[in-house]
Amino acid sequence: MKKRTYKQMQNRLYREIKRRIIAENQWFQKIKFSVEQQKVETLRIRNIVDKHVGYEYIKRSMASKMADKLLEDGYIVFMTAERNDGTMYDCAEIEARLKVIR
Repeated sequence: MKKRTYKQMQNRLYREIKRRIIAENQWFQKIKFSVEQQKVETLRIRNIVDKHVGYEYIKRSMASKMADKLLEDGYIVFMTAERNDGTMYDCAEIEARLKVIR
């Protein structure tokens, strides 16, 4: 290969690398990052139990206590809507909402 051809190919390669670097920088400038600060609270319930007691019953009672605590602190929001669809029974639709970060 002649020296001139080698230099031309080398210059072409350098120009291509420079074009790609510029394109990548432009692409990264278009991406906007946003950081949201969210307060995470931990609710804990502890139980000291005998080993011979069934764990499933204890787990269910602890979950019930946790739900009561969430309800007291206002973490669960209730939405109600009355429905009149022409039947002889009046009924209402109740929805419970709980926002969770996982």
